[in-house]
Amino acid sequence: DNGHTASLFPRQPVLREKKLWVSTCVPDDAPHTRLTLTYPAIHSSRHVVFMLAGLAKREAFAKVRAGDPAEPASHITTEGELIWLMDKAAAGQ
Repeated sequence: DNGHTASLFPRQPVLREKKLWVSTCVPDDAPHTRLTLTYPAIHSSRHVVFMLAGLAKREAFAKVRAGDPAEPASHITTEGELIWLMDKAAAGQ
C-alpha cells in the first residue's frame, strides 16, 4: 500500500545506496530492521517481477505508473525484463 518494493521503503537512507547490493532498512511502520536488495542489485537482474493483488494496491500502483518519485517502486530499473503481474483490483480495472 505504501509503494515499497523488496524492503525499499519510503524515506529510508537505503534508497540513496549506489554501491552495495544488499543493505538494511528500518521502515517507519515497523520497529525492526529488514534486509533488502538495493536498486543497483535489482537493476542488474535479468528478470524483475512485481506482484500486486487487491484494491489496497491500486493507489500505489497508479503513483508508480505515473513515475511519482516519492514511491520507491518508481525507481526500479533493470538491464533485463520488467514484468507486472496483478489482479484487476490492483490494476484499476
